[in-house]
Amino acid sequence: MSNLKDFIGGAGGASGGFWDGFKREVFESNTTFTAPYTGKYFVCCVGGGGGGSYNPNGGGGGGGGAGPVYKIVSLTKGEEVNITIGAGGSGGENNGQSGGTTSFGSYVSAIGGKGGNDKTGGDGVNGGGKGGNNGGNGENYYQKEIDIFFRDFSNKVIYGGKAGNNSGGGGAGYGGSGGDSEHNDGQGWGAGGNGGWDVTGDGYHGVCIVIYKDMGE
Repeated sequence: MSNLKDFIGGAGGASGGFWDGFKREVFESNTTFTAPYTGKYFVCCVGGGGGGSYNPNGGGGGGGGAGPVYKIVSLTKGEEVNITIGAGGSGGENNGQSGGTTSFGSYVSAIGGKGGNDKTGGDGVNGGGKGGNNGGNGENYYQKEIDIFFRDFSNKVIYGGKAGNNSGGGGAGYGGSGGDSEHNDGQGWGAGGNGGWDVTGDGYHGVCIVIYKDMGE
């Protein structure tokens, strides 16, 4: 068993976007996961999106988007694992904050997208889109084949935010489009906020998704 596809693909047919014989839990706030059995678990962590920046003299850069980190981990029945969800970075004058780190104990960790800096968009991480520079669109997030095991999606591309007047669109994250002139804040897990000349947006928080065998308990 070398990867998620090998393990999940051998369990049965697809149903509703993930696989029969498995449970999927989605965590959007800090909590503790208790392992129901001894064995393998499949974890996806996404950090928070970066906040956009604004420059009062005109222009702003969008926040960077955050993509996923995947890992197979081995847990013992009853083991408790702390889950920390990275907050979205706040938008701000000249500099937006970077998104926070999402972690599944010490097993999996995913940093957040970088905040916009003056009129320059923040960098995306783990495949997330880079925030747009002043006047530019945020970059897209291109979904991977493995994403279908963790979340339902119909499109292969999640689009970065569109630039408005003197603004830089937010970079797309794992769960949604970057902020734009109509929706300043990021629009889904790990998405970056919009940057502008008089207003800016916050990044969207991260997520932790755990998939494991349904033991019928």
